[in-house]
Amino acid sequence: MTAAITMQLHVLDVFNAASGATDGGAAGPVERVPMGGALRARIAPETLARRWGIALADAADPAGAAVRVAPAFMVHAEPVRPRLADLATAPTDKAAPTPETGDGLYYAHVAMDVPRLVARHGGDALWAGRRLKEVVARVAAGTCGAGAGLVLVEAGQAPARSLAEAFHTPTDADLDAAVGALAGLVEQIDATCPAGEARHGLTRSGHAVPGMRRVDAARLAAWVEDQIQAHADAWCPVI
Repeated sequence: MTAAITMQLHVLDVFNAASGATDGGAAGPVERVPMGGALRARIAPETLARRWGIALADAADPAGAAVRVAPAFMVHAEPVRPRLADLATAPTDKAAPTPETGDGLYYAHVAMDVPRLVARHGGDALWAGRRLKEVVARVAAGTCGAGAGLVLVEAGQAPARSLAEAFHTPTDADLDAAVGALAGLVEQIDATCPAGEARHGLTRSGHAVPGMRRVDAARLAAWVEDQIQAHADAWCPVI
């Protein structure tokens, strides 16, 4: 029986929702939702998938996705600015605020069902390893080319779970505050229901995530590939 191994990425990075979260890409719809008492911009999974080169499941079979991308959302309250028309016709303190274009720090979650991914490609674990290595490298590169703020990769037997709860209450609009909130939730999870995941990652923050071994982008991508290939026999048993 194929082992139920899960790999998942937790990402903190700067996106511009109005530009489709891509460098020069086509604009996608900007959705704003109330969350934790603040207005947050949210980026659709399809937009993130385009950015990172992830092939999502066919719409007819969403339950069969080997790679699931959750909507990314802004971890802080979206800043507002007065409209130019209001500034021209009303006192400054009466100007009506409008949301910004979606620039901000976002949390994104990607869950990878590696056995399903391998099975969908003829049991080729080497290909699966290379494929996920490429995805992680793109994510780690960040939207501005300077590297993502945080990429945490977890590998283990437990079902995938998002860390979005860390940002239910908006953080300050800076990386250290966001990484600190995420690290606090990870610490709580480890204390109450530890699953023993292996954690590797990179961050430009000074905060540490419990159990995460810090590596550079190249080593992180290579570690993901190694994790898959090391368990190839479990995922692709010889019949």
